[in-house]
Amino acid sequence: MLTRGGNDMEHYEEQRRVEKSQQHVEAFDLPPVARVLARLGLSETAMLSGTSIEQQVALLQDHRWEMRASAATALGKVGTDVPIGPLVVALEDEYEEVRAAVARALGRLGKHVPVSTLLRALQDQSPLVREAAATALGKVGTDVPINPLAVALQDEHEEVRAAVARTLGRLGKHVPVSTLLRALQDQSPLVREAVAEALGVLGNSDARLPLLAVIQDEEALVRDAVAQALMSAHDTGTRCLAETNRGSSARKRTVSTKDSSVRSQSIHRSWTQCA
Repeated sequence: MLTRGGNDMEHYEEQRRVEKSQQHVEAFDLPPVARVLARLGLSETAMLSGTSIEQQVALLQDHRWEMRASAATALGKVGTDVPIGPLVVALEDEYEEVRAAVARALGRLGKHVPVSTLLRALQDQSPLVREAAATALGKVGTDVPINPLAVALQDEHEEVRAAVARTLGRLGKHVPVSTLLRALQDQSPLVREAVAEALGVLGNSDARLPLLAVIQDEEALVRDAVAQALMSAHDTGTRCLAETNRGSSARKRTVSTKDSSVRSQSIHRSWTQCA
């Protein structure tokens, strides 16, 4: 009886996978260009460009994780005609890249996505998926419970915390400012910047003094975000700030607009006068 060596067996198995993939693709009667790309093993995204929603949904179960992730991404760009059920099932995929792509797709699909589904993804073992779920929760409407996001604001990964902070800013006026203020002291500048941006979006005057306390942050991007947030914190304060700075406009033109330290110090002095 003939036996295959290790290399021969690997080649044989790879060939079988390719043949199975080709059969799988042909079963959907793809357009000619897409079929050629599939046979050549070229871009998965390009291959999906001519497929229908039904074909993309079916490809969520493809044996290649890259194809499943590409299918999820493509479905997220389609719009409201996409069936949610298959994407919800795909959130249990064994590959984190696929689960993250699904979470992002659900976020793009918007308000008719079950919030509970994304909240479960917010507790995924992968930080990549948690970050995608946190971002998606900011795109599905304002009917999102705050407590799970407040807990996620203490995630061990800074990218997740930053995504949560931005989502809290998007959710609007019903978000307690205190939830974000504690994160202004986060050890990560990425998170501090995101928190300042979120506070600026919320525009709550209660954030003014805490923001002033961090206007001298060691990171330039954080200082800029804080300065912008202060400009949004209170309409009356903004008018006062404009009046205070009007007389020094000539002097400001001599300072580089990239010098965030100078700008933040100027805003700090102006806000102190307007307090």
